[in-house]
Amino acid sequence: FRYSVAAQEHTYHNPFVVTSDSRYLISVLPSHQIGISNVQDGSYTNILPGHEEPVDFLLLSSTDSTLVSSSRDKTIKVWDLATLRLLY
Repeated sequence: FRYSVAAQEHTYHNPFVVTSDSRYLISVLPSHQIGISNVQDGSYTNILPGHEEPVDFLLLSSTDSTLVSSSRDKTIKVWDLATLRLLY
Protein backbone atom coordinates (compact mmCIF):
# COMPACT_ATOMS: atom_id res chain seq x y z
CA PHE A 1 0.00 0.00 0.00
CA ARG A 2 1.09 3.58 -0.34
CA TYR A 3 1.29 6.09 2.47
CA SER A 4 2.63 9.59 3.08
CA VAL A 5 5.06 10.74 5.73
CA ALA A 6 6.29 14.32 6.05
CA ALA A 7 4.85 15.23 2.66
CA GLN A 8 6.90 12.55 0.93
CA GLU A 9 5.32 9.58 -0.75
CA HIS A 10 6.74 6.14 0.07
CA THR A 11 5.94 2.65 -1.09
CA TYR A 12 6.00 -0.16 1.44
CA HIS A 13 6.48 -3.73 0.39
CA ASN A 14 7.44 -6.87 2.24
CA PRO A 15 9.78 -8.96 0.10
CA PHE A 16 9.42 -12.74 0.26
CA VAL A 17 10.56 -15.87 -1.58
CA VAL A 18 9.29 -19.45 -1.51
CA THR A 19 11.58 -22.48 -1.67
CA SER A 20 11.42 -24.60 -4.82
CA ASP A 21 9.63 -27.40 -2.95
CA SER A 22 7.04 -24.86 -1.68
CA ARG A 23 7.63 -25.95 1.93
CA TYR A 24 9.13 -22.72 3.27
CA LEU A 25 8.37 -19.03 2.95
CA ILE A 26 11.25 -16.64 3.60
CA SER A 27 10.11 -13.12 4.41
CA VAL A 28 11.17 -9.90 6.08
CA LEU A 29 9.94 -9.24 9.60
CA PRO A 30 9.11 -5.74 10.94
CA SER A 31 12.31 -5.91 13.03
CA HIS A 32 14.37 -6.13 9.78
CA GLN A 33 15.12 -9.77 10.55
CA ILE A 34 14.48 -12.52 8.01
CA GLY A 35 11.98 -15.21 8.98
CA ILE A 36 11.85 -18.71 7.57
CA SER A 37 8.40 -20.19 8.09
CA ASN A 38 6.69 -23.47 7.36
CA VAL A 39 4.07 -22.89 4.66
CA GLN A 40 1.72 -25.57 6.03
CA ASP A 41 1.28 -24.21 9.54
CA GLY A 42 2.87 -20.74 9.37
CA SER A 43 5.28 -21.42 12.23
CA TYR A 44 8.75 -19.89 12.08
CA THR A 45 11.45 -22.53 11.84
CA ASN A 46 14.31 -20.01 11.94
CA ILE A 47 14.91 -16.30 12.20
CA LEU A 48 18.06 -14.77 10.72
CA PRO A 49 19.49 -11.59 12.23
CA GLY A 50 18.62 -8.85 9.84
CA HIS A 51 19.76 -5.49 8.76
CA GLU A 52 19.78 -2.11 10.51
CA GLU A 53 17.22 -0.67 8.06
CA PRO A 54 14.29 -2.15 6.08
CA VAL A 55 15.14 -5.00 3.73
CA ASP A 56 14.17 -4.20 0.16
CA PHE A 57 15.17 -7.35 -1.70
CA LEU A 58 15.50 -11.10 -1.20
CA LEU A 59 16.93 -13.54 -3.73
CA LEU A 60 16.98 -17.32 -3.28
CA SER A 61 19.36 -19.52 -5.28
CA SER A 62 17.83 -22.13 -7.57
CA THR A 63 19.14 -24.86 -5.24
CA ASP A 64 17.57 -23.17 -2.17
CA SER A 65 21.00 -23.20 -0.53
CA THR A 66 21.85 -19.49 -0.58
CA LEU A 67 19.82 -16.41 0.28
CA VAL A 68 20.84 -12.86 -0.59
CA SER A 69 19.28 -9.87 1.16
CA SER A 70 19.81 -6.17 0.53
CA SER A 71 18.74 -3.29 2.69
CA ARG A 72 18.37 0.46 2.88
CA ASP A 73 21.29 0.33 5.31
CA LYS A 74 23.41 -0.07 2.15
CA THR A 75 24.45 -3.63 2.92
CA ILE A 76 24.08 -6.90 1.07
CA LYS A 77 24.15 -10.11 3.07
CA VAL A 78 24.65 -13.63 1.75
CA TRP A 79 23.33 -16.50 3.87
CA ASP A 80 24.04 -20.23 3.76
CA LEU A 81 20.61 -21.71 4.45
CA ALA A 82 21.93 -25.19 5.28
CA THR A 83 23.92 -23.85 8.25
CA LEU A 84 22.01 -20.54 8.70
CA ARG A 85 25.38 -18.78 8.73
CA LEU A 86 26.10 -15.37 7.31
CA LEU A 87 28.68 -15.87 4.54
CA TYR A 88 29.23 -12.22 3.56
